[in-house]
Amino acid sequence: MLKRIIVLATIIVVSYSCIGYYPKEIFTPLQDETINCTTKDTIVDLYFEGEPINFEYEKIGLIEVHGANLDNDKDVILLLKKMAIEKCCNAIIGIKKGNTVRESGLVFVEKHEYTYNSTTYFGVGVRKK
Repeated sequence: MLKRIIVLATIIVVSYSCIGYYPKEIFTPLQDETINCTTKDTIVDLYFEGEPINFEYEKIGLIEVHGANLDNDKDVILLLKKMAIEKCCNAIIGIKKGNTVRESGLVFVEKHEYTYNSTTYFGVGVRKK
């Protein structure tokens, strides 16, 4: 039994020591209070930079998603929407696309395996009134 626990713990530590292989999601709240929504919307409206905003809204927070190595635009936008739903947002406004250089490899190893350009999307998560 102890041997199984040690093997399982080793596998978990090794799998979490990989860096740069997973999407990176960042949320910065814009309110002092935590938003608690009783029902979460399943649809998130996207408004890219320059599109008109013809509704009143409450700002919830800044949402940023860096895609993994082989993620395409669709994958990253789906992650952006998922994070918005988790944070009680039903729209994201001012969305911009960018690229970020990310490194992949193992933690505690000085030389990383390689670097790659990651697709990045960020915007302001809002709740329509």
